[in-house]
Amino acid sequence: MAGTDILFKMPDHSRIWIYASPEPLSVEVAEQAVKMIDDFTASWNSHGEQVVARGILIHARMIILAVDEEKAAVSGCSIDSSVQLIRSVGAYSGLDFLSRDYIYRPVGDDIEVERWSELRDQADHPWVQDDVEIYDFMVRTLGEWRRSGLKPISQSWLQRVM
Repeated sequence: MAGTDILFKMPDHSRIWIYASPEPLSVEVAEQAVKMIDDFTASWNSHGEQVVARGILIHARMIILAVDEEKAAVSGCSIDSSVQLIRSVGAYSGLDFLSRDYIYRPVGDDIEVERWSELRDQADHPWVQDDVEIYDFMVRTLGEWRRSGLKPISQSWLQRVM
């Protein structure tokens, strides 16, 4: 998947968290967000152990954090600290990375965003087609993201609520 070069060094079993904003970050804010993500992953600890982690900003709106839990597991407070990072990026940018109200689909080198609840009642909307691919933020590992981070609506969680 494009834009995930930094994650190639992480193994497939790495646990991931995906956050996205319906609006993209400006170039300047994106640069600062990447610095915040890099600083966080370089110093992320769990119960006093250094966490082997990487993070990336894709399309100036999607943040993926990956952790090799075979090296050091994360739970509780260490996961809370990653959510605090996302809140900090959101506060700095003025954007919400924690809302789950939106779905994202690639269109060329860009991403289109729609509120999923609005698609439910619009059978004629261009997105409401079985072959339209969306990003699946429900995947739990980097391997799943690599294999099926993009999937047709007909194979996604969205199909169940449409």
